[in-house]
Amino acid sequence: MRDKFFVAYGKCGIAYPYRVYTGSQNWTQDALNENDEIFVKMAPESGAAHPLYDAYYTHFNDANNFGVTCSRSSFPCRS
Repeated sequence: MRDKFFVAYGKCGIAYPYRVYTGSQNWTQDALNENDEIFVKMAPESGAAHPLYDAYYTHFNDANNFGVTCSRSSFPCRS
């Protein structure tokens, strides 16, 4: 699996929204300007509850803390 998303929390105007951005978009010149890619900016979540942000944040930490680094020497990259 190759997840493509990022989560952001920070000041936007006077609010501090929690945001999730996801899709098939790569961060290359071709993907940004020439290819047909999908980039989705999810609706902001604010206040005490932000379940979408929390789910993506938890998923990232799970993969980061317990995932297996895939390399040519460790192929097929199974834990």
